[in-house]
Parts: sequence; structure tokens; C-alpha cells
Amino acid sequence: MRSLLFPALLLCSFSVQAQTVCIGDSITQAKGATGFCERLGGINKGIGGQTAIQGLSRFDDDVLSYNPKRIFIGFGANDAYHARPIRAFRQEMCEMIRLSKHRKVILMTAPPRVADYQGQTMETLNEQELKYVKVVRRLGKRKNIEVIDLFRFIKRHNNVDGIHIDSLHFNDAGYELISAKIQRQLRRERKRHDK
Repeated sequence: MRSLLFPALLLCSFSVQAQTVCIGDSITQAKGATGFCERLGGINKGIGGQTAIQGLSRFDDDVLSYNPKRIFIGFGANDAYHARPIRAFRQEMCEMIRLSKHRKVILMTAPPRVADYQGQTMETLNEQELKYVKVVRRLGKRKNIEVIDLFRFIKRHNNVDGIHIDSLHFNDAGYELISAKIQRQLRRERKRHDK
């Protein structure tokens, strides 16, 4: 009896729907820190160094296989750094949104650089990154999707010391700040939706 019950319980555990899955690059992954995804109780599928095309290639396995209710999609920092074609970036983001179907999608922009990096000035890097940030903002507006604008948010909080581990990535204090911002924004959006 016991041997038959265990496989049945195992099968049931795989059919449970996840509330939230987050896919993205190192900003989502939060290596060495507790990222926003974990703080929101989600499944973290961020992989450092990845671009939108790599996210799209693993979207079925890493996101849809969990049948989540809510999906955070956050790419752009590496796309900008490698100067990937804007048009390709837009198409890949659109395809991830399309594949999400009826699920709640939340887009996240890349955050700005806060210091020079590998011989490039912070200003040059942010000017390049802003092109990809604008794509995400426009997609959100056009498709009526919530956008967590980390680029704008971190620019406004640029004077907050001790939230970065380098020119782009966050420590626990940074992720705490970001998570609080996400929760506030989602609460506001829920209130608007409930009216």
C-alpha cells in the first residue's frame, strides 16, 4: 500500500501550479544575494550573462512547464552590452509575452550602470542601455502590461549608498529596495484593477 501511495504523491507534486516564475539575466538571478524573485516567493530562473534570445530558447522548459499565474520577464542589460539588434530584442520579448498567453506578465527593464565598466564610461553604457529600456517601456504601454522600470527607479535612488556590489548588480540591501518597489507597484495596480 505504501509503495503505491508514494509514486501517486510524487505525480501530484508535479501538477501543482506555481504562483510566480521570474526569467531573466543576472539581475534576476541575484547571485550571492536574495533576489526580488525569492522575496516575492517565486521560482528564480535568472541566468547571468543571458540575452533575450537565450531566455526565449528556454522559456518553455524554465517558465511554462511550471504553469505559473504570474511571469516576470527581465532582459536588456546584456543585449545592450553586446549591442544586439534592437529589432531582434523587441521580437524576442514579444514572443515571450505571446507564449505567456492568459498569464499575468510583468516586464522589467534593466537597471542603469552606476560606474564605468571595462573601459567604457557609465554615460556611454547607459545611453546604449536606454535604447533597450525604451523597447520594454513601449511594449508595456502597447500591450497594457505592467512594467517595473528599474532604470528609472535606480536613477532616482542613485544617491542611496550600499545597494550595489559592482557597477550594475545589487546586494541584499539593493534587492530589498527593489522588492519593496515591486510590491508597492503591484498593490497600486491591483487597486486600479479592482475599481
